[in-house]
This record gives sequence, C-alpha cells and structure tokens, in this order.
Amino acid sequence: MYVRPVHELADHAIDAAVAAGAGYADARVVQRRAQLVATKNGEVDSVSDSETEGVGVRVLVDGAWGFAGDPRLSEEGARDAALRAVAFARASASRARRRVELAPVEPASGEYAAAVKVLSTILGGGMAGRLFVELRDKRGLAYTAAAYYDPVREPGALILYLGTAPQNAMKAEEALLQEVERVRTDPVGADELSRAKGYLLGRYAMDRRTNERLAWYLAFYEVEGVGQDYAERYRRAVETVTSGDVLRVARQYLGTLTTVVLRPR
Repeated sequence: MYVRPVHELADHAIDAAVAAGAGYADARVVQRRAQLVATKNGEVDSVSDSETEGVGVRVLVDGAWGFAGDPRLSEEGARDAALRAVAFARASASRARRRVELAPVEPASGEYAAAVKVLSTILGGGMAGRLFVELRDKRGLAYTAAAYYDPVREPGALILYLGTAPQNAMKAEEALLQEVERVRTDPVGADELSRAKGYLLGRYAMDRRTNERLAWYLAFYEVEGVGQDYAERYRRAVETVTSGDVLRVARQYLGTLTTVVLRPR
C-alpha cells in the first residue's frame, strides 16, 4: 500500500481542521515497528513483531481543546481525525468554565535529524570517534566501538555499540556513560565538529558513486517520501549544524538510555 509522505498527511489534517473552524491545529503522523526477543534461563522464551500507525490531531476551537486519532495513514484518515477533534473541542467549549488562550509567540519549526547524525559521528564516526579513541585506543576497554543513527520513518534509534571482553564489561559500560555525559555537558570544539561533518558527508558521497547505488538511493528516497532532491538538502542541513545544535540534541536524546548487554553463556 502506498503511504503518502508524513508531512503531506499532517498538512492535510491541519487544513481540514482549520477549514472546520479550528483556530489552532497540529498533527502527528506515526508509523512504528517494535520487535522484542525475551529470554529466560539463557533460552529464547518469546519473539514478537508488531506495527502501529496512525494520525493524531489536536485542535483549539472556541477556547477549548479537542483531540482525536485515526489508524489510517491516508487523506481520509487524516481528515476524519481532524473533524472528530474539532467536534470534541466544540463539545468541550460548551461546558468550559475558562477559555484557553495561546501565548502570542511567533511559530517555529525545526529538523533535528542532521544534528543527531553529526552527534552520532562525533561519538562513533570511525577511528576518530570519541568512543573508539577513548575506550579502545586509550583505555583498551573495547575491541570495537561505534555509534549508529539511521532515521527512516519515525522513530529513529541512536545506538551506541561496544564489543568488549566479559571481564571488561562493567568498566566499558561506565566509560561509555562518561562519554555520553561529556557530550551532553561540554560543547563540541570547532575542529572536532568540522571533522565529523567532513567524515559524514564524505562517506555519504562515496556510497553514491556507482549507478547501482544511485538507483538504490533514489528508490529509497521515494519509499521514504523525502523527495528526489533529498541528497542536496541533507548536505546543506549537515553543513549548517552548529556546536549548539549538537549539545541540544545530546541533552534531549541521551538523557534517558536503554542498555542491552549480551554475554556468553
């Protein structure tokens, strides 16, 4: 089934809500896949693979909030969610004791994928990444250290990975957390930021040298709904990332970590 790009569905939902009388509207489009492997006494106990998707709409009508969602990633689903949200808001407005008023601020928008890619590269971008240098070269706590962030349809996952000997596991994990705290606390220097951007964009360009890889990327962009000009937009987005951007996304996305440790039997 063809799914429209998420921004188109969100725009459709917002347009429908405003047309129905909303003074304010926002929309969220989600397509999420979760895979879980549970073990018990060293054996695989269960495996699950689930997907959820849908459109959620929030509106403000006559000083009252209204919320609604729809599981269909289509124009019909977006429109129906918007109309139900407006209807719920109107029903709430008739009973509200006080009107909700939004603060008079200018609207703002932002995209953080490029900043998180740069953050991932600073931590695990090849042999010059912090994890490789600090944990492998300087302290000998890991034989491999890397970071991955491959955003597709939301959500993306930022993964920090270490391969180490069992006797070093606790020390390696502690050292990894120290590097996480450092990147969340101290701004990245200009030289390190420039190196990370160069490494990231250089690998991206090298991977698109052949017709085969170019065709793969064009198909991938189409599937993801980001447009055929994404490569150039991505390059510009990475080049404009600042040290402050990296610090902000590090504090936002590395505050609560999920740790998985795989050990030999």
